[in-house]
Amino acid sequence: MAIKEWRITLKNYIKYVRYMKTFPNLVHLFDLIKRGCFIRIVGKDTFISQFKIRQKINEFYLLNNSITTNEFLSKKGWNKLEIKESFNLEFLEAKDRLSKAKFKLGGAANLDLLASVTSSLKPKNILETGVAHGWSSFAILTVAKDAILTSIDLPYLGYNNEKEVGLAVSPKDKNRWKLLRGPDKYFLKKMPKLHFCFAHYDSDKSFSGMKSSLLEMCKLIKPGGLIVVDDIGDTEAYLVVCDIMGLEPIIIRDSEGKKFQGIIEIGH
Repeated sequence: MAIKEWRITLKNYIKYVRYMKTFPNLVHLFDLIKRGCFIRIVGKDTFISQFKIRQKINEFYLLNNSITTNEFLSKKGWNKLEIKESFNLEFLEAKDRLSKAKFKLGGAANLDLLASVTSSLKPKNILETGVAHGWSSFAILTVAKDAILTSIDLPYLGYNNEKEVGLAVSPKDKNRWKLLRGPDKYFLKKMPKLHFCFAHYDSDKSFSGMKSSLLEMCKLIKPGGLIVVDDIGDTEAYLVVCDIMGLEPIIIRDSEGKKFQGIIEIGH
């Protein structure tokens, strides 16, 4: 590697280390370095091609074993709540807050599914991993007026955009919203067991990260509660966790059959 390249790399590492000011974020930084070293050893092209093959197989299974949001809610006997129509004023206010955002932090999850589950379960304590601009947080807090939402979010490396995380959340709801900044693996182990009625997973999409976090989250949910897992097409971790837990996968697809959510129901 040329001297100039070394300087650029060293400069970036210094920037990231300075940015990672807290211990849990440093833990995650070491994880990223470890994964990077693994990819270098195995071979980048080999690693990526194997990942894409596994992802295609996973998506094929999901597509052929999935149901729509409406079908899931109908099976549960729950009413569908469309967040944009039911809370139009609040939705427009959230869009206005996001119009001032300088960074693009990812799209919204299945907001109608989250709103419908929240409305039906009426949970008092809710857990969420992955916030970004906070559309999911907005939907949950808007529907569950008496609930406390605890969210875990890892800041984007080097973006310095902490102020935009959760921008969609209404200021009047922030007294019921606890935002923890750092990796899932650090905070989930500190959470009280059987404390939450409902959880939404939308963070680490790697196989190991999603698998370990979901297994930890299962310990935190009360009997009768459930977890909505977003983007399960990215890795087969959701299916593996269902197998470990002895649960039948419940897979929900979007109208185009391109995005999938998984449901983990915690038995009574």
